[in-house]
Amino acid sequence: MISGLDNLNMQPLISVCIPVFNGDNFIREALDSILNQTEKNFELLVVDNCSKDQTLNIVAEYKDPRIRVFINEWNLGIVPNFNRCIELAKGELIVLLPHDDVLMPTALEVFSKALVSDSEVGLAYSSYYIIDERGKKLYLSSGDAEDKVMTGKEAFALLAGGNPIQCAMVRREIHALLGLWDENLRLVSDWEMWCRIALSGYKVAYFKTPQNCYRLHSSNAYKSFLRNNEFSSEIFKGMKKIYNSMSSHSDLQKFRPLSAKWIFRSQIKHLIVSIKSRNWTDVKRDVDLLAKIVRWAGVIRMIPVLLKMPFELIKRLAKRLFGKFKRLPANI
Repeated sequence: MISGLDNLNMQPLISVCIPVFNGDNFIREALDSILNQTEKNFELLVVDNCSKDQTLNIVAEYKDPRIRVFINEWNLGIVPNFNRCIELAKGELIVLLPHDDVLMPTALEVFSKALVSDSEVGLAYSSYYIIDERGKKLYLSSGDAEDKVMTGKEAFALLAGGNPIQCAMVRREIHALLGLWDENLRLVSDWEMWCRIALSGYKVAYFKTPQNCYRLHSSNAYKSFLRNNEFSSEIFKGMKKIYNSMSSHSDLQKFRPLSAKWIFRSQIKHLIVSIKSRNWTDVKRDVDLLAKIVRWAGVIRMIPVLLKMPFELIKRLAKRLFGKFKRLPANI
């Protein structure tokens, strides 16, 4: 692999894109994590969505010639700004990194090797750390105990039960073929994109060693959906789009109950909160959505899922009560 971009007119192998709005709290960590990569053949795009804080001043402190800064004329919104990053990228491979997340030092090297060595691999990702506002590692989210390259169908079977991907490297040519992120899906636009790639027949590479960190904090966009009680309905919208894109006779339609299970738990939690707060408007809305999910997945096919759910919820509660949740050792 090339050591750095000695010729600035040369097309970089990788485009790492940071879409950002008012990111002065964490963007320095994101920038440092990219510039400290073992793989040096990349460009770093910062696409600012009309920040009103010190974001651009912080970025201006960095004099690395691989950094390109773009300032939108108006705030495009979260997903449209992600798509603008893709449109501006020059690299053969693209990584979209939210300003509050960070890459581990080997991320670009590990992911790009998988894509360069096998032209049929369209997407690469890994397990990841969950970190807090101070950057402390809280726990590890791991999809599998071994590295693997999955067929598109195998990857979709995994994606159908939830979104295990918090940072991915994708071939730029895929977006020319399949399009950009769906701006109507907001919360699950990334998940829907990964499903689209898998369903198009591309292989998906997974690495057990974490290559990135996903940050949980009070201003996290994901949390705003939870506060607004939109989580389940947003995921359901994305699910319907994915399954509607398949033939009704596809053997992958059998994963509908698995996908429904992903959002069923969270929707039950929403319902409990609504009942406790005696918000009867939300109670009706939550019950209606639960009924829609069951009908969509198939009542008969959902029976085994519904029967198992109370035991799974009890098991999860017991793990929390007795401290069996996998926390990271303090010295990691």
